[in-house]
Amino acid sequence: MEQCQVCSKDGQDRRTLSVTCLYELSEVSDKLVRGEDGYYRLRICKSCRADFMGMLGSWIQGEKLIHSDDDEEACIPVRKLGATVMMTHSQYEAYIKEVT
Repeated sequence: MEQCQVCSKDGQDRRTLSVTCLYELSEVSDKLVRGEDGYYRLRICKSCRADFMGMLGSWIQGEKLIHSDDDEEACIPVRKLGATVMMTHSQYEAYIKEVT
């Protein structure tokens, strides 16, 4: 039995997800640690693999996963998941509460 590094469930069918890019992916999660060869690797279960593939497919199809409201002026730049996101004052206040 091996534990999934994403959801922590125990099981026998684990695969290695390997990702490389020039961006520091450990900013997304401390579970992502770059190996000496430059690859980030995670041992994951089928459900987490399916979730990853679904998010990747949505991203490739142009669906935005991080949004900003257009009703209020978004004038505060915030680094979020590797992207600079412009936030309104109310979004920024909510974000600060979420990350602290």
